[in-house]
Amino acid sequence: MSDYEKISLGVAAFSALLSLIAIIMSVIANRKTNSFTAQANQISADALELQRVSIRLQEASVEQEIRDSIRLAEAAIEQVGRDFEDVFTKTGRLTKAEQARKDLATAALKSALEAQHNAYDDACSKYLDKKVPGDRFKATYQTSIRRLVEKDALKEFIKLDCSYHSIMKVYKLWETPEINNPSNA
Repeated sequence: MSDYEKISLGVAAFSALLSLIAIIMSVIANRKTNSFTAQANQISADALELQRVSIRLQEASVEQEIRDSIRLAEAAIEQVGRDFEDVFTKTGRLTKAEQARKDLATAALKSALEAQHNAYDDACSKYLDKKVPGDRFKATYQTSIRRLVEKDALKEFIKLDCSYHSIMKVYKLWETPEINNPSNA
């Protein structure tokens, strides 16, 4: 074997050795990459779950805010009823003082009813903006909103052309499905 052949054989052996080392390093790098990818996927999945939990907490917070707002407004109406029960139940002719007290009671009642309507309108607005789970909101408030809109004593506050657009939009959405979904007609 000549020197040239020995050198060629040495270069080929060295090339094969380098190729083997490259393959081994490639396998190691591939395993590490797979490991890092698995870790990155897990971190991504964890972050997604945290985001879901955060959204549920935010929805719960909004739901609690809605409940508190409506309860507070309804408690104010009840308080006006208790504070002015004598005026609202009195029959017959009123004295000037009684009439003044009745006027005050009527103004207080109107104010409390307006606060209630504002609370429901805000709640309906949040429902329409999908800030609360729709199925739970509907189950909780459909009857109350129906009563609010249909009650004759409250017609002064709830009119189709009034400022309580969100209440009316939700009411129509729930109570007139044939308008909102022509396939049901």
